[in-house]
Amino acid sequence: MTEKSDGDQQIHFHEPVYGFVGGSHNQVSITFEAPSRPVPFMAPPLPPQGLVGRDGLLTELKSGLLAGKAVAVHALQGLPGVGKSALAVALANDREVIDHFVDGILWAGLGPRPDIQAKLSLLAIPLGIESDQVSELSGVDAWAAVIHSSIGARRMLIVIDDAWSIGDALALKLGGPNCAHLLTTRLAEVAVRFAVGFAIRIPELLLSDGLALLRGFAPRTCAEDPATAEELVQLVGGLPLALILIGKHLAVAEATQSRNRLARTLDQLREAERRLRLEEGYGPLDRPAWLTSGASVSLNTVIDVSVANLDTPLRPKLRALATFAPKPNTFRLDAALEVSGATEDEVESLVGSSLVELSADGRLSMHQTISDFLRGQGDSSPAEHRFARFYAGLLAVAAEHQDEAGDDEDAELNALRADVTDISDALRYAEKHSDHEATLTIVDAGFPLLNRLGLYLTAADQLRLMLADGADRPELPPRTRARLLHRLSVVLEKLGNLQDAEAAAASSVALVGQHADLETEVEATLRLGWSVALQGRTDEGRAHFERARRAAHEGRLLVGEARANQALGWVQRQWADHDSAREYLYAGLELAKTARHAGTVSDLLQFLGWTNAIGGRYDQAEAEFRECLEYAERLYLRSNEIDALHGLGWLSAIRGRYQDALPYFDRALAVAREIGHHEQAPLLLSIGWAQRESGNLELADQALREALSFARREGRAEKISQILKELGHLARQRGDLPLAADYLEESLATARQVNTADAIVGALQALALVRSAQGDVDEGRAHLEEALRIEQPGGNVTMIAMIERDLGEIEWAAGYPDVALLRYQESVALAEANDLPEIAGTARFGVALALRAVGDHAAALAQAGRSLEELTAIGHHRRTEVQAFLDETG
Repeated sequence: MTEKSDGDQQIHFHEPVYGFVGGSHNQVSITFEAPSRPVPFMAPPLPPQGLVGRDGLLTELKSGLLAGKAVAVHALQGLPGVGKSALAVALANDREVIDHFVDGILWAGLGPRPDIQAKLSLLAIPLGIESDQVSELSGVDAWAAVIHSSIGARRMLIVIDDAWSIGDALALKLGGPNCAHLLTTRLAEVAVRFAVGFAIRIPELLLSDGLALLRGFAPRTCAEDPATAEELVQLVGGLPLALILIGKHLAVAEATQSRNRLARTLDQLREAERRLRLEEGYGPLDRPAWLTSGASVSLNTVIDVSVANLDTPLRPKLRALATFAPKPNTFRLDAALEVSGATEDEVESLVGSSLVELSADGRLSMHQTISDFLRGQGDSSPAEHRFARFYAGLLAVAAEHQDEAGDDEDAELNALRADVTDISDALRYAEKHSDHEATLTIVDAGFPLLNRLGLYLTAADQLRLMLADGADRPELPPRTRARLLHRLSVVLEKLGNLQDAEAAAASSVALVGQHADLETEVEATLRLGWSVALQGRTDEGRAHFERARRAAHEGRLLVGEARANQALGWVQRQWADHDSAREYLYAGLELAKTARHAGTVSDLLQFLGWTNAIGGRYDQAEAEFRECLEYAERLYLRSNEIDALHGLGWLSAIRGRYQDALPYFDRALAVAREIGHHEQAPLLLSIGWAQRESGNLELADQALREALSFARREGRAEKISQILKELGHLARQRGDLPLAADYLEESLATARQVNTADAIVGALQALALVRSAQGDVDEGRAHLEEALRIEQPGGNVTMIAMIERDLGEIEWAAGYPDVALLRYQESVALAEANDLPEIAGTARFGVALALRAVGDHAAALAQAGRSLEELTAIGHHRRTEVQAFLDETG
């Protein structure tokens, strides 16, 4: 009996009570006095490495559990080894959580086949249930009732770890109104049914977090070999358990092995089987519920628990799904059904087990460690056969529909973009099992997809595989061989391998000429023309283009004729006949639109964009580049995306907006590098130009030298000439006139060799400025006058404006300011009429210099002021020179 005094009253308690509220009038006293009870803490201890990369999840969970809502219920679900239990341990050991749940934390680890009554009995002592009560209990329901009653109104956190059935989980859901429950499970259904609306799927670690976890165990390895550390994180897909096992293995190696031995250990960890076998022991407090005393945990044992829990008929179907590449690859549901022989319900069961994952778009995936585990079990040959056949059939249907539609916007082909990895694996399986029919179908029907995506190296490898002679491979029909040779020439040209492209195209033309396949003949002839024209043999290329155009016109092949017009327009542009170039290209565009062939429409738009850009029609060019980019992004035409971005950047640069141009160039170069596209050299040339004009000479030099290396390797004489010209400009800007002259003489000789008008004009213009600076004004003037004759009439307005400006520079240097003034004014007029602020600003400064020389200081100041405004607006490096002129003259 307990006595308490409340004012003048004596209050007697004859039974234990938790609290008392008493008082009179306006005064109330609240008294708590109960017998002391145990405050249980049954959670495993926090591991030494703590919890890495889960701060956001931990905060979210704490917020939910500490919100004070009645019977807070949360569930953590995810694949084996992802760290569900580790997150629960961290939460239970968190000081805020411990302070909130003042009456203790209960922990029950279950596993696949738990003895629920035994698990309940383990809670009796921590809860303070008397032994005489325990001895009278029989059955799960009785135990549950007593435990629930004992918990009563206490504020406790109850963690139910590693539940494999909803019945087992609910048997431990025993808290009262002030309790919170946290469940961990591998099974999605258990998580959702236990905590509707509060089930959280735990993802793998991000690369940065995975590296942080690994670094905690093996700091030396991560510091000395960061690339291998990153590779290991990616090989296990950021799975925390795998990284802990690898980290501890490396920690021992760092402490006991030499540098060479440690390198061998790292090599061994690249092998999936070794990673799966890495083991770690556990003590009685932190051992998983399913692990027997003294046993160790490995990825093999952890994953095997999940696989063993599946119905027996489902296990080989799961193994068949391991023929698909693991994450980040995803695969189609219909492919999964065909390859595994599973039903949709069975695939749903595998998703529910966390052994297969379902993404928001309905595609499936498998984690790397699950895939590694399954690939080491059983014979995968039957599944691989089905895999190859499925994708061969899929591609054949898509190719047939594309032929019928005659339009690159074919939805089926676009839908296959996500299947590229699986298509490559299908080809590998078809080759492995000598399925020649499937191999040919995948290579032939899959080419349009690979070409569209810019996967030129992959396409080239596949085509060479089919064209290679082999005793075990049936001979290809001539038409098929011709088509494959034509396609090989396409990708080789895009890879910049022009000589091999020419050989493949010539072989294709020879074959189709014998076997009367007009469409392939037209395409092969065009390809042969391109492969020789890009090597500088434009006359020879034009002859092939003309022959292809006549054949396409006679055969009413609209797309072929459109592409021939495109090629002829390109030739006319190289010869500076811009009006004829536009006629060919616009005629081709009309044909392509009539044929509703979106890919060719996109091609022609980018050709027109460049033709109008070079001809000074900048607004029209910009509209065409933007329309081309719209097509390219919608249809995923990577090559056209590069060209359109390059064109938009070029337009910004030619208008003097170099800082606006560089993001376009950088974006285009990133795509080109990704797919190995031949436009890397021209893009690096443009980047070098923009950086030079911005005054970033070192960056310009780096870009131009890389561009020259690419162009020489590819044998592209026209581009070599243009890059040498830009290197000449750079050397002149640095004040090294002899080096500039060397570059420019080589540029001009190369341009004359390939007879490309634009390249000849550019080299002449640049060399003229150098010769003038070296004191040979007459030679400089002669070069510029030759360049002007090539461009006029109907030439490139931009080049003409530049030449007029440079003739002004020559006359100024020669001491003829009155003649220079006329040249500068002509350049300004052309530049203003065609929105060329860089040329207008620099030429106007020339006008100011000439006006001052002839004595008109007021007009000189006015012109210099306008020049400064124009050059400042575009960030041009000569603006400081203009400012100095104003300070001196004013």
